[in-house]
Amino acid sequence: MTDQAKFSALFSPRFLAVLALFIGCLIAANIIAVKLVIVAGLLLPAAVIIFPVSYIVGDVITEVYGYRQARRVIWLGFACNLRAVFLTVAFAGVMPRDAACPFRTRCPVMMSGICDIEPPPVRQAGPDHVIHCHREIDELAAWQRPAEGRA
Repeated sequence: MTDQAKFSALFSPRFLAVLALFIGCLIAANIIAVKLVIVAGLLLPAAVIIFPVSYIVGDVITEVYGYRQARRVIWLGFACNLRAVFLTVAFAGVMPRDAACPFRTRCPVMMSGICDIEPPPVRQAGPDHVIHCHREIDELAAWQRPAEGRA
């Protein structure tokens, strides 16, 4: 086999597409692993849906291109995954954060002019319970009590 034929077989468009699919599935599975989805009535991590695709693609690579190529693809996938994790950790603290209260869109006692500008302070609501709110604990407790005559 000539060098040109080896190069063409190693970097064929089909092989590169399968390689990209494998690495894409691997990285996507790690990114969406913390998201929960309901599948057939079961609450599952979203990675349960996409991670098996990487195994199937890995098996296809092994069967079609051989163990040597499969090992290369798996190590490349590991390196890309490690780089994605490193970049996520490295730049997580650099990303600008929203200064406003994260609960303001769904909070029934939101105070405009305060909650939409400043992050809420952390308040001790009990021995093992903290809350993030601009309002005082007593005010929130009174708001949560049911009205007279209602259960």
